[in-house]
Amino acid sequence: MRILPGVLITFFVLSGSWGNETSNNRLINAIIEKTSIKNIRLPDFSYCGYHYLDRDLPKDSEKGAKLFDVRQFGAVPNDGKSDRDAVLATLAAIHRQSGPAILYFPPGCYRLNEAEDITKPPVVIKQSHVIVRGAGSSRTKLLFSEPFLRHEWGLLIRSPRPEGYYFRGGRILGKVKAHRGDDLFSIEMEDASAVRPGMIVNIDADLNVNTPAGRQYFRPHQVPAGPR
Repeated sequence: MRILPGVLITFFVLSGSWGNETSNNRLINAIIEKTSIKNIRLPDFSYCGYHYLDRDLPKDSEKGAKLFDVRQFGAVPNDGKSDRDAVLATLAAIHRQSGPAILYFPPGCYRLNEAEDITKPPVVIKQSHVIVRGAGSSRTKLLFSEPFLRHEWGLLIRSPRPEGYYFRGGRILGKVKAHRGDDLFSIEMEDASAVRPGMIVNIDADLNVNTPAGRQYFRPHQVPAGPR
């Protein structure tokens, strides 16, 4: 499956920024191998996907899952018209039930962000055990024709938030120790006694742009002037 925001990008976007270097992510490497573009650069999208897309979905991941075909809710592929309402209706049906589900896009191109969609709700998956499935590479495409308004998402997948959730700014739970090693998905705190399972926390980090890693982040551009 592919998503097209005016131009084509891959359905799952990943973290990293490489020139002719090799990533440790198999999808990134597959993209690099198939392109003739030199010094390809891929932006940081926080390692989305099942196990950061380094593992296949379990073979039984769709076992017992109910299939929700967007066409049954009004989507018509390749007709040049918006399918946003149909996808929203499909997701509403998925969210009304609690079991595993498959949001299925059959072959064709589905338009999810046309001019008339600007004021409509975003496409949000907000419960667990929902699989987004297309018909295979290059067979299913999601097209976002119009640019998104600021702070809007094209397709958002997030974990459920507890009732009454809101950001309580200003409360500091602790300090993070300096990161070491190759583990990019965990942190160690100086004192984690105030942290509890299930908490949604915000991690603030200062980026020293004058380090080699900082300069690499902005490559091939120069480090911007201003506060460091």
